[in-house]
Amino acid sequence: MNVNLSLLTPAVAGNIEPDKVPSLQTLIIGGEAPSAAEIARWTRYCTAVFNAYGPTECTAFCAIHKLKPGTSQSNNIGTD
Repeated sequence: MNVNLSLLTPAVAGNIEPDKVPSLQTLIIGGEAPSAAEIARWTRYCTAVFNAYGPTECTAFCAIHKLKPGTSQSNNIGTD
């Protein structure tokens, strides 16, 4: 795949091998909370990984938080 930005659920992201998308620079994970393993896996490969939240009934997402390597929790939207 030749993509540099993607918005995926953790379930979908978990079925993709990061080395199969070497051009991916920014990954937005939304729809459900990503696991610590998913955060660790994608922060090693992407320049920027964001956790997104939004009420599914009306928007794709309304708040995001940049995840850093070593981040183990996904419930930190709005905090550093």
